[in-house]
Amino acid sequence: MLLVVVILANKFITTWFLGEFDQTIIAKVRLMQTLIEYDHDGLEFEFADEFMGEYSRENHPEYFQIWTEGKETLEKAKSLASADLKYIETSLEVPIVSDLRLPDGRAGRIVYIRFIAQNAQDEEDISEGVRIISESELPIVSIAIAKERAALDQVIFSANVIMFCGLLLVLLLSSFTIFLSVRKGLKPLDQLREEIKSLNYQKKGEKISIENVPKELSLLIKMFNRMIKDVQHNFEREQQFSSDIAHELRTPLAEIRTIAEVALIGNARDINEPLAGSMEDIILVNKQMEHLVNQLLLLARKEILVDELEFSEVNISQLVDKCLEKEKDITLEKKLSITKSVALTAVLKTSLVEITQIVCNIVSNSIHHSAKNTDINIVYKTNGEQFILTVENDRGLLEQSDLVKLDRRLWVKDSARSNGSRSGIGLALVKNYCLSLNYKIGVRIKGDRFQTTVSGKEH
Repeated sequence: MLLVVVILANKFITTWFLGEFDQTIIAKVRLMQTLIEYDHDGLEFEFADEFMGEYSRENHPEYFQIWTEGKETLEKAKSLASADLKYIETSLEVPIVSDLRLPDGRAGRIVYIRFIAQNAQDEEDISEGVRIISESELPIVSIAIAKERAALDQVIFSANVIMFCGLLLVLLLSSFTIFLSVRKGLKPLDQLREEIKSLNYQKKGEKISIENVPKELSLLIKMFNRMIKDVQHNFEREQQFSSDIAHELRTPLAEIRTIAEVALIGNARDINEPLAGSMEDIILVNKQMEHLVNQLLLLARKEILVDELEFSEVNISQLVDKCLEKEKDITLEKKLSITKSVALTAVLKTSLVEITQIVCNIVSNSIHHSAKNTDINIVYKTNGEQFILTVENDRGLLEQSDLVKLDRRLWVKDSARSNGSRSGIGLALVKNYCLSLNYKIGVRIKGDRFQTTVSGKEH
């Protein structure tokens, strides 16, 4: 669009300046036309070099030439010397303008005009009985005036440059004005987006404020708040259901375990080997169920209650060692190689309970989900303001599509759940603890390795 405007403006400017330039030459031709008269003595051209020095000067001269009807030169400018302007026959009193190359090689414009010479007879001649010259006797004369157009071209070029710069400036100013207007208009939407992003849908009573917002957005915000309320209500029901189920299961699970242990110990002599094996399996499965119930209760408590956090300085190296010690048996059983890159003096001011659950759950997951004879890397870095804890292990069967499912409660990669040692609650717990501390948790697959990272500001 801008290109079309520039082309049209360029054409208009060029045409206008060229027209004005041509009019000045035509005016000179008309003036010179009045200097040519005809009487009984023939054609007379009353021309004075001193008044029209542009036709005789050496530098940047102008040119003219006058022809009679027989194409004979009546007069021409001194600047032409031995050269001649090209003769063109035109209609009477109709100026013809065209470009040409001047005798000295410069680019120029030339105007031709063909007209009937003026009758030079006056009243005194008529009174003395001199024969009156009829109009048919008046000769036809042609005049051509040529002038360089370098100055004209420079003016056109300058005008086009100014016009283009003006249009560009207007375009930039318009774009900037539109940008500011759009930005100002979208500012409420940006604020709404940030507020939605910062919402904690798990927190009861959380909603979007409708103060100081345009009327156009108030209805949308009310609809959002209604949806948030429904989500919170459903989430609370799910939390309560998980908590109720976990509470109800604790007692029967404890009773089953007690009965199995008593039966195994009390009848140690009389019980046969297959039955003893079955009782041990019952106790093992019961322990796994109790672990799952405890994890569900812990998760439900973390989601429902908002604890007052107590911050203290926690030695991360000692905490990692403590978490590794808990998993020592399975580490040895799998023959895992663990590399810990944590400074002995690395201290983080945080909540001991929350950070312990975070680190131990991540470390436990990496150990339990690693294949035998693989390695685990634990790295902790800090710059005094931000920290990042990275735990890397073998990816196992995990795929990229599994990453979004990892923090879902009770989700495990093994769809048959043949191995009941893991409950699928760990990362869901970690996510909630990170939320409490305003930390970020991330998971990714890099080649054949799986990485879990926790990062945030040091309190």
